[in-house]
Amino acid sequence: MGEDYYLALDLPRAGTASALEVTAAYRKKAKATHPDIHPDNPRAEAAFKEASAAYAVLHDATRRARYDCARRLAGVAGSAPEGCGPGVFGLWTALWMLNPWGAFFAPGGDTRL
Repeated sequence: MGEDYYLALDLPRAGTASALEVTAAYRKKAKATHPDIHPDNPRAEAAFKEASAAYAVLHDATRRARYDCARRLAGVAGSAPEGCGPGVFGLWTALWMLNPWGAFFAPGGDTRL
């Protein structure tokens, strides 16, 4: 499924963390991996970017619900909530969030087949 935003912030995979827990986990991870603190460490920079992306999704209730539904549709164990069906455009949204096409549709991505 690609990145697991809950694992990126060291949160339980079941998606039961509160908004305060998400914020606290992000701050802890950001402090440990910030590029200004580790200027010559590309792994720290990558971890910081991943944590920032995870926080952007998990701290917003709407985006988090969509992410949890995408995880559920992808069959990720312990992914809440019940009752999030595909809806009218839900399957398309789930596929888009999972990004199975990778860099093909990314801006400036490699479009060669």
